[in-house]
Amino acid sequence: MTQEELVLELYQFDLENFSNLDTTTLSRWERGVTQPNISKQISLVKFFQALFHTPFPCTPSDENEIEKKICKNRLADLFLKNKKLVLNFPSSMMTFDNFEIYELREYSDAESVIDIHAELDRGFHNRFEKIGQEKMKRWAMHPSNRFFICLYKGQFFGFLFSLSLKKDIFEKVMHFEMDETEITTQDFVTDNDTASSYVLSFFSMNEKAASALFIRYDAYLLAQQKVLESLGTTVIMDEAKSLVERIELDLCCSKEYKEGTVQVSYKKNLFDFVASKSFLKLVFQKEECEEE
Repeated sequence: MTQEELVLELYQFDLENFSNLDTTTLSRWERGVTQPNISKQISLVKFFQALFHTPFPCTPSDENEIEKKICKNRLADLFLKNKKLVLNFPSSMMTFDNFEIYELREYSDAESVIDIHAELDRGFHNRFEKIGQEKMKRWAMHPSNRFFICLYKGQFFGFLFSLSLKKDIFEKVMHFEMDETEITTQDFVTDNDTASSYVLSFFSMNEKAASALFIRYDAYLLAQQKVLESLGTTVIMDEAKSLVERIELDLCCSKEYKEGTVQVSYKKNLFDFVASKSFLKLVFQKEECEEE
């Protein structure tokens, strides 16, 4: 497709955003001299989604390559208001280069991380008490799940645990027709079946560790976009609800967890998630570019 043809296609796709688009502007976007404003970015993603039937076309398949494209500083801003999920361990002297993300099944001291998870859960709401540490460890070892841990100079700094669920199981969990404690290894996706990513739990020592974890998780979502259909989570804490809403997941359902405590589920299909304002502000942005 030539630049002239693409300009015409975009004009016909979204007259409001691309009525004044020309090949000169398009060329400047392609070369990274300028970047379209967020409204145009969303429309561009939706255009290429329709063209290629893929959530985020032309994405590298390697997670490490995708990570390099994500704006770390903008992601860190998401966590500044959280004081329970994201602690205030001093970070001004820390650099992202010193953070390392591992999958728990590849970490030599996985049991200690599971212990930390259990201790934190007891301090918050005992949500995973019935699952137990042994079952949590089996989940972490399953090849489909992604249990990420963050280390800073070899020291534990946080985790993000997610399950790769079959579509029907994911929907049951989202609608509270099935409790997390009822999930078994038979409910995890294997091979190249369509999956839904369910974020089980998250914690970090500061906003930079939180950013490092979410960068890896977002890179995972993009790298697996051919088989991942949607993502979601269920939360209880108000800070968790606020964070999920800033990431622009959609409210699904709610139920009373314990007397006076409400558990809420949020989800979004991957096509809409990667075309959201919050996601596009993080991915494939050049901060030095002028926006137009």
